[in-house]
Amino acid sequence: MSPQLGLFDPPPATARLNRRQEGRKRRDEGLQAVSQGWDAWLAQARAVARRVAQERGKVTSDDIHTLCPLPEGAHHNLMGAVFKTTGLVQIGWTQTERPEGHGRVIRVYAHPPA
Repeated sequence: MSPQLGLFDPPPATARLNRRQEGRKRRDEGLQAVSQGWDAWLAQARAVARRVAQERGKVTSDDIHTLCPLPEGAHHNLMGAVFKTTGLVQIGWTQTERPEGHGRVIRVYAHPPA
């Protein structure tokens, strides 16, 4: 049995939406923070991502780790900022092949359909 909502409690669907929005906001703030000072590397990594997607039809963070490794001293979350403004779209998921990734699931990106 679910607890009864109070007069000022948002409905469950609204509460879930608010939590998701808060999560996205925190993610974006975190990416902004770890990206400070790494503009040149991000531009290079984004160009590599677009090129790989063009040549292979898809690209993942594994490809960027191999072709454009994180600079020394950069936070590992900087990799997440690479795909924020590439113009690529997510087309699926795959498991990372990097041992450091512990088999986690990562996104697969490609150029949007014409």
